Amino acid sequence: MRPLQTRLALLAALVLAGACSLLVRFDPEGQPCEGTKCLLGYACVLGKCVSDAGPPDECGGCGLTERCSPTMKSCVPNTCQFRRCPVGTRCSEASGLPACQAISKPELAHSCRDEADCETGRNCYLGAVQLNSNGALRTGICVERCGFLDACPSGATCQTFAIGLDAGEVRFCAPTGALYRCTNDNDCREHDLVCTVFDHPAIGPSTLCDSPTAGASPGQTCTLLAGDGGSLCANGLCIPRQPSGVQATTCGELCDVRADASTCALGRPCALVEFHVVGDFRHLPMCVSAPTACAKCQSDADCGPDAPRCTSNGIETRCLAACSPSAGAFPRCPSGYGCVMVPSGATRCIPVSGC
Repeated sequence: MRPLQTRLALLAALVLAGACSLLVRFDPEGQPCEGTKCLLGYACVLGKCVSDAGPPDECGGCGLTERCSPTMKSCVPNTCQFRRCPVGTRCSEASGLPACQAISKPELAHSCRDEADCETGRNCYLGAVQLNSNGALRTGICVERCGFLDACPSGATCQTFAIGLDAGEVRFCAPTGALYRCTNDNDCREHDLVCTVFDHPAIGPSTLCDSPTAGASPGQTCTLLAGDGGSLCANGLCIPRQPSGVQATTCGELCDVRADASTCALGRPCALVEFHVVGDFRHLPMCVSAPTACAKCQSDADCGPDAPRCTSNGIETRCLAACSPSAGAFPRCPSGYGCVMVPSGATRCIPVSGC
């Protein structure tokens, strides 16, 4: 072969080898895209191709039509049957994949800010999660009270929502698949939701899965009003709910007691805590450092969220919880306690047998 031809052949071989090297090193992950223009096995997310296989999960890998359920520790169908949505939304598979969509007015369980947003005969059921802007309550939905023989005017289902530790139960009409009961965050965490409280004076409280807001986690310090230098709770459960100036407030966590074991971490007990969303005082199960009901005190600083008010009975002072005589059919106080007026004129939950 002539010298010139030899050099040209070598040059062509080098170019081909470089091209092959480029092909071998080409990585589709992170390549720019529009719409669905990615290689098989990749999806277009925020303008870049991303592997839709994802990292290995604790289920050992699931099929294309499945997802890993950390709660069940197994693969489940990626359908609405295994998807929970925030309050005010419902799961839909109209796009081919399960997605949470807002419930539209005038359908039952559509969003509301107050009673004026609801149709005649319905109540605006408000959740404890607050807005970041001013601390106002974020989520409300229009529900109906169950009628004679559990009939619902809208044709929905009369459902029962019970709270742990014998803290009572409520019944109201709601669409099937629109609300998900919970006793603690574990019931909601798989779907990036938190367990929080909803209430209305005419209905009573329930604990439901809802979207968290950007804020503090259970056990961290919190504030009830944004803008005062503190942080709102992601689940809206800042306790004590009406702190005095000497009390610190922390984000609470709903809990339950099963088989003589608390769902609270670090061995903390699950106790009924004074709480209110709107109107009446309620007593709902939350994790506490230690129960303080009936403990002797000198000020509110000696009392915990379960009984945050250092109250005089005319002889001595004890940690007690507030109560609402107008609480209706819902328990005014925990079991074994009565709602009693003390010498100051306030009403407190006091053991029937006395402190």
